[in-house]
Amino acid sequence: MGAFLVGLLVFFMGASLTSFFNLLIYRRQRGEEVVFKRSYCEACGQELRPWDLVPLVSYLVRGGRSFCCKERINPAYPLLELGGGLLLVGIFWKNFPHLAYLEALYYLGFYYLALGDFWRRSIYLRDLFLLIGGLVLVGLVGKTGLLHGLPAIFLFLVFFAIQRLFPQAMGEGDPWAGLYLGLMAQNIGEAFLLFTLTFVLAAGLSLVLVALKKASLKTQIPLIPFMFLASLGQYLFS
Repeated sequence: MGAFLVGLLVFFMGASLTSFFNLLIYRRQRGEEVVFKRSYCEACGQELRPWDLVPLVSYLVRGGRSFCCKERINPAYPLLELGGGLLLVGIFWKNFPHLAYLEALYYLGFYYLALGDFWRRSIYLRDLFLLIGGLVLVGLVGKTGLLHGLPAIFLFLVFFAIQRLFPQAMGEGDPWAGLYLGLMAQNIGEAFLLFTLTFVLAAGLSLVLVALKKASLKTQIPLIPFMFLASLGQYLFS
């Protein structure tokens, strides 16, 4: 029972952080104040009450509609909150009873970058650099030995070369995201595996979308979410 309650708390923490990530991305994209401005309905602008902001629960209780104007809420929000909760639970479960603070920081940061790429089709490089600096600092202080510079540099150079050769197929932030992807790789071989998984996942989704006539072969899709999924899958199932 104790482990279940801790897992539930961890899940709620992950879902809440994801809700904040979505808010942060949404407001920065519109140049709005992030910290002090109250949350509001995207459809009518009505300020939301605290109990309207409980991750997943508020959406389910309201039947997926806003309490004020009854407009449908984008179902991507609760699905992404669910993903954030399961992300932290997966890290907690894999490392229990140890506290995997560096892994949690790494994958929460990666999830934030993936959400930014998902919503905006681009990322804030300043945020990425702050995450890398924070991870390096935490890794040095904790002496974890989990961060590896050579695989990170290798992936940066690979993505940078691809971006230069095919600038229309890859964003300017993707090489730096590749560096982030390589930080947790143990060696060059593992880094290359993550690179391969990223493009296999991206190509697979692209083919599905083309088959469903939701996209064409020229449609650009965000790459960082697939970097995140490749890294997380390798971490959880290795």
